[in-house]
Parts: sequence; C-alpha cells; structure tokens
Amino acid sequence: MSNPNQHIELIYACLSGEATREQKAELDQLMISDPAIKNDYDSAKKIFQFNALKKEWDQESDADRYKKDFLKIRNEAKSNPPFAKPSTYVKTSVDKSKDKKIIPIAAEKKSDKLILRIAAVLLAGLGLAYFLFQDNSDQKVVVAHADPIEQSNDIVINTNTTEKNSVLLHDSSNVILNNKSKLTYPPSFSSDERIVEFEGEGFFLVQPDVKPFIIHVGNARIAVKGTSFNVNANNPDSIVVTVKEGSVEFYHKDDTNKVLLTADEKGTLQTGNYTAVQAANDNQNYLSWHNGILTFVDKPLKKIINQLNLHYQINLVFEDPQLGNCQITARYDNLSIEEIFELFEITLGLKVKEEKNKLIISGEGC
Repeated sequence: MSNPNQHIELIYACLSGEATREQKAELDQLMISDPAIKNDYDSAKKIFQFNALKKEWDQESDADRYKKDFLKIRNEAKSNPPFAKPSTYVKTSVDKSKDKKIIPIAAEKKSDKLILRIAAVLLAGLGLAYFLFQDNSDQKVVVAHADPIEQSNDIVINTNTTEKNSVLLHDSSNVILNNKSKLTYPPSFSSDERIVEFEGEGFFLVQPDVKPFIIHVGNARIAVKGTSFNVNANNPDSIVVTVKEGSVEFYHKDDTNKVLLTADEKGTLQTGNYTAVQAANDNQNYLSWHNGILTFVDKPLKKIINQLNLHYQINLVFEDPQLGNCQITARYDNLSIEEIFELFEITLGLKVKEEKNKLIISGEGC
C-alpha cells in the first residue's frame, strides 16, 4: 500500500458506517492477508465502541479524534512496549473485604474526562474490561481492573428502573442491559470458557471465539460461540431467548437435552420444566426496548396499547373497550408517547386525558 495508514482509513470508515461495499471488501481481504491489520481493527473497534458511548466536549470530529487516539496509542505501544501497571493511569480505592467490587470513577471536569478517556483507551489496548455507566446526572466510567490479586472477585453491574447500560467485556463482547437488570462477570475469563450470570433483560453481542460463552440465568443455561440474541428473564414464570443472528444452545442446567435456536427463533423455558420449547419468533418488537422501534401490522389497538404500556411504562386504558378492536398498521420510530398520542388524534380521532394514575383513551375510533 502506498499510504502506510490506508488500512486505518478503511477501518474507521467501516466502524463509522461510512464505508462503501468495495471498501469493506478491501478491508476484509487486507485482514485475511495480514494478521497485524486484523489486530489493528480489533484494537480500533474497542476504542471506537468506548468513545461512541461518551459525549465529546469540543468540536473536533469523532473520526479525527478516534484516529488520533488509536494511532497515538499504537505508536506509543511499539516504542514503549508493555504498560506494566495500569494503576499508574487510573488510581482506585478498593475494599478488599468484599467479594464483589465495583470501582467507580466520577467524570466531572473537562480535564478529568480527558484523563479518564485516555486511561480507558490504554486499558482497552491491554485487553482489560471496561464499561460506561450513565445515570440521570452525569456520566461515570467504571474500570474493571484486572490485577491478579482481584482475579477471584466478580464485577457486578446493576441498572435501576429508568436506565439502560452498555457493557463491553474484555473479550470485546457487548451486553446491553435493559432497566432493572443485573450482569455479573469475572475480571478475566478462564482459558476454556467465558461464563457470566444474568438477571432481567439484555441484548448480547458475543464475539466469536473457540471458547464457549455461557450465560447462567436462574436454572437456565445459554451457550454460544459468537452471535447476537435477546434474553428476557423478567417474568418469574419463564425465560425467553430470541435469536437475531447465529445460533444458540438453550437448556436447563440439569438437563442434557439442549435446544438449538437459530436466527428468528425463540426458546421458552417455563419454571418447573426441564426442556425449553422452540418456536418461530412472533414478536417483531422484542428489541424495541433497545432500538426504540415499534412496528405493528394489522394489529388490534388493544394489543398496541399493551405494548405501549410496557414500552413507556405508563397506564393507558380505554374509556370504551370497543375502541380496542380497531385494526392498526403503524411504525413508531423512537417517538415520544406524546407524539404517538398526536398520531392517534390525527389518524383515529382519539384523545388521551389524564385522570389520577391513568391515561384514558376516548373518541369515536374506527
């Protein structure tokens, strides 16, 4: 290549979604022919995913900043090989009397954000785990510090009733937690498997690896080697796994009968049963909590209202139950509930009024 950084240009075009089909094919060929380029891609992906979650504090373009970060860290790593002590960059206070630890670092000042951002990138280059935590007041960065002394201690991530979190594990797998969920994982995976524990609802994007990725959800087990899928364990009576891409083994911990789920299939394990039930996925909105998109094709309004109540955590009821029989086809793409109410009024002549702890739908309807 005439330009030594040409593959860096291609990597960031692909990661930012701006690459053409030809550029993607070119990068694929380069990564196949040169393992070093594949390593550059993996490192850049970690940096890109981390920074994409953070708010920038100046006007410099994201692509330029990501590129500078990556090139600087890569060049420094070549000239000053191992960063032997990650704690040099991030000083933490850990209570060693507890079995499970979360190390919070508040990001308040502009200069502090820069230091934390560089530290996170450095740690990512070393393959350590990190994740971004957002609350309603400010952003916080939590670094899972892989000190050998802490190897036996799990890292625990909880979300409250109003937040969602994205967790990037040290194998580059990504777990997106819905509200009221919990993820528990070790500072580093073992040499033969990757095991995490999960409660609530989450979307998993598991990086391909010969080591199986196994999720413990109550009495259920989910085993994959690289795929994407949703886990919903919010219902105390059942656990539902819906596969978006790839394949997933779903089974009870005491049962050798493993159900193999593939794309667009779901598995349900009822409490008290030992074998999961396999079926085609009939809920096209199973990821609406994550992507904000609700789609309905010729559905009765009462079913749509049920979905809206779950999605927006509200209490919509009909003044006249007959209104629920109207057949609706609609797509709501990241709309606020107020915008949906406006569409109800424009298309169906329905109005919504608040009364005590309820939102009452009235009108002539269809």
